[in-house]
Amino acid sequence: MHPRQFRIRVFFGPVILAFLFAFYLSLNAQSTSDTPPSYEHVHQLTEQGKFDEALSSLNEISKSNRAAKNLAHEFGVIYYRKGDYQNAVPSLQRALAENPNDAEAIQLTGLSLYLSEKPAEAVPYLEKVQSWYPSANVDASYILGVAYIQTKNYANARAIRKNVPGSTGFRCRLSFYRAPDASARLRPCRRRIR
Repeated sequence: MHPRQFRIRVFFGPVILAFLFAFYLSLNAQSTSDTPPSYEHVHQLTEQGKFDEALSSLNEISKSNRAAKNLAHEFGVIYYRKGDYQNAVPSLQRALAENPNDAEAIQLTGLSLYLSEKPAEAVPYLEKVQSWYPSANVDASYILGVAYIQTKNYANARAIRKNVPGSTGFRCRLSFYRAPDASARLRPCRRRIR
């Protein structure tokens, strides 16, 4: 073997290996970019507050796999966390049609309806949540009580009031609706707030 041929083989051997390795990496990168994102990736984006990116990733999942489970639930949760309650409600209701025992979807549907200023529609969902933990969740009791007040269901609001210990705002709001005249309505609230 001629010394020159040896130098060419020694030089081109690593170059060819480097080229093959780079080609392998590019094929691997293309195959990973073609795979749709996972629910884990969507949850990471949601936790980071990147709701629009999470929604687009979820759309990719739905396009690539029409039979993917819990899509409506995931869409509803992201819309709720984004504060887009108008879009959260239909997604969460679809999730409830798929799984009527989805506790998170029931709770978020009630809250989304309440926050969309539809307290009458929210009450059945909020009552269901309240039935699970009657005295454990003060926030759920408060929201249900306010929804009762907004729908003029004062008897149920008074019953819920017992589950809201120390909530001056809720009690004042309730007494506002019980008292016959405006001056009597404000007196108990002024005393409690001071």
